[in-house]
Amino acid sequence: MEKTAPKSKLLSGVKFGKAAVHRAMEEDLGDVSTSSNIAEIKRTLSEPGEARAEGAPTPVAEAIPEVHTSEISKAVTVIDQTGAVVPTTSRDFVEPISHLWEASQKNFVQIGRHLNEAKKRLPHGEYENMLTQELPFSTSNAKMFRTIAAAIDSSKLEERLLPRDITAAYYVASLDNDGLAKAAECGIIKPSTKRAEI
Repeated sequence: MEKTAPKSKLLSGVKFGKAAVHRAMEEDLGDVSTSSNIAEIKRTLSEPGEARAEGAPTPVAEAIPEVHTSEISKAVTVIDQTGAVVPTTSRDFVEPISHLWEASQKNFVQIGRHLNEAKKRLPHGEYENMLTQELPFSTSNAKMFRTIAAAIDSSKLEERLLPRDITAAYYVASLDNDGLAKAAECGIIKPSTKRAEI
């Protein structure tokens, strides 16, 4: 009975050059040497220019050009032992990180709201002591969070247009009405705005 290659080494949707196919066979098919197909596959990967019968199919090594390793890595799908797809390219990481960053941005707004509420309710001096002694971020960060939350809660700034860059969001939230109007005209009040654009 034939064995199959481990899922962790399966490659999908990739066209390999001769050298890459040999490597893949050695790594992924090394434990299926009893298969009657292996000898035929190796024969098919004959050297370019080697004599072959007229009308015989072109060997894979000649039919498929060599590709760079970087091109192969972009097309490789790696599956771990549990069947889950393992991220292998920057694009695989961008989406989950971006989602987490957007979630953290909402947390920044909520933190700002809590800070503004604490500023109103705590006795004089206790709020400052809380900032410097008890909270895990600096007073400058607290000021940014408070300013952004206040701008949203006063309808000065729409949360859906808030720049994802926290410093850019603070700069926008700190603008006066004239500054906001000019920024809106320039089209820079949007999630993708960077601090250097303001």
